[in-house]
Amino acid sequence: MNQGNLPEIFDVSEQDFAACVLQKSHDLPVLVDFWASWCAPCRALTPLLVRLSEAYRGKFALAKVNTDVEQGLAARYGVRGLPTVKFFRNGDVIGEFVGLQPEATIRRMIEQHLPRQSEPLVRQALSAKAAGRVDQALALLEQALATDSDDDIRLMLAEVNFQAGRFDEAKRLLAALSAQNRLETSARALAAQLEFSHIAAEAPPIAELKQTISGRPDDCTARTQLSAYQVLAQDYEGALIQLLEVVKRSRKAGTEAARKHMLAVFDILGGKGPLVNKYRNLLSTALH
Repeated sequence: MNQGNLPEIFDVSEQDFAACVLQKSHDLPVLVDFWASWCAPCRALTPLLVRLSEAYRGKFALAKVNTDVEQGLAARYGVRGLPTVKFFRNGDVIGEFVGLQPEATIRRMIEQHLPRQSEPLVRQALSAKAAGRVDQALALLEQALATDSDDDIRLMLAEVNFQAGRFDEAKRLLAALSAQNRLETSARALAAQLEFSHIAAEAPPIAELKQTISGRPDDCTARTQLSAYQVLAQDYEGALIQLLEVVKRSRKAGTEAARKHMLAVFDILGGKGPLVNKYRNLLSTALH
């Protein structure tokens, strides 16, 4: 952000676009106004953008591109109608609109793409998590969530709570997600991990389970419990082998439960990849 939170408004050319827009957008969002002097809507929009830049006082920069002069820039960014406004962040276009828009619409776009107060806290938390400093990551994410009640932060906090063995808190945070966000792959993966953790917590030791399965191959409960241990140890193929056996050996209700557990493992694996494809096909064959 610029010193004194003063608005940054400037003309930009093809020669300085990389420095003034692309590079700058790594530090500060840049709104680029593609305009021309003969364009009547441009003459109405540009003063509005200037007013908004002043109102937000340094939260974003406003760059103006005269397309009559900078035809190469206009072509590079696919400008086909005027005015065109593109919002740059971290070197990429993250939002845009064409034509004169109401002030409220433009404000909504600006608000959507402005950096949040929580962003530095989340970055620090991710660094702490990667370094194994789980308690620090938890504290930072809790502070971030208090600043910005956002489901992405809530899910990250749930994941770190799971990593720390705080399963009840992870489950509570997961339940607090919106219904739509609970259906996202990462949320379903965490829900699956919590379910397998619950199964493993109530299961006999692994050695005992293996001995049981060796003597009673049709013991589907033991196979399911062993699969839970294997999931937690990231032995996903081992878990899928056990669950596939449950699908083949159990009655209807047990088959459906095992099928759901296999789908849960697929969620943990991101729903794609060679292992998922292999066992999705094997599951389909076993069910038909």
